[in-house]
Amino acid sequence: MAQSSWRDALAVETDRPRLAGGALAGAGLVLTTGITVSGALYPDYSIHAQTISALGGHDASGQLVQPAALVFTLALALTGVLLIVAGVTGWPTIDRPVAGGLCLTGLGVLGVGAFPEHLGAPHAISALVAFAGGGATALGAARATRGPIRWLSALLGTWALGALVAFLVFFGDTPLGVGGLERLISIPIQGWAMVFGGWLIGGADNRSSVKTH
Repeated sequence: MAQSSWRDALAVETDRPRLAGGALAGAGLVLTTGITVSGALYPDYSIHAQTISALGGHDASGQLVQPAALVFTLALALTGVLLIVAGVTGWPTIDRPVAGGLCLTGLGVLGVGAFPEHLGAPHAISALVAFAGGGATALGAARATRGPIRWLSALLGTWALGALVAFLVFFGDTPLGVGGLERLISIPIQGWAMVFGGWLIGGADNRSSVKTH
């Protein structure tokens, strides 16, 4: 009986990185799909002139554009939950700052969904937490891993944070417009979530390259 319990506990511990990886990859996929589908459902939506969050906010008439707003908000809610699940599940077995960063980023994403763009400051703070948290977590993963995933995480994290600085400085005053520049923050974070999540799903070979703290 004791031997069986020990084996069960070991199996759960062994599966934790895979569970965290599945949740993280799922978060990246859900957010990417949600933005794409809601953008397709939003009449005359401009990637150049409108922010990503405009998909869930009021239009010029003060009304939500449905069903785009519903799809976008649900995608954010599911993404935030999956990020938190990835952080909580991975906490005992992957780098703790990375796990904590996933939870913080998830809270930011949930805040973006709970406080649409037209609500002002709460939305802006949530978006900043999500973007900065996502980029910093990717950099944290670079510090905590070895091999190609380290350099890919460093590249995507640096890319996202560099674009965030440019966004805060220039906002829409670039040829990309506000929406195009914002996507240069979001896309590398979404891509990192799917890549790093898939790497964690890889299992035993990858776990030997993760430093736990």
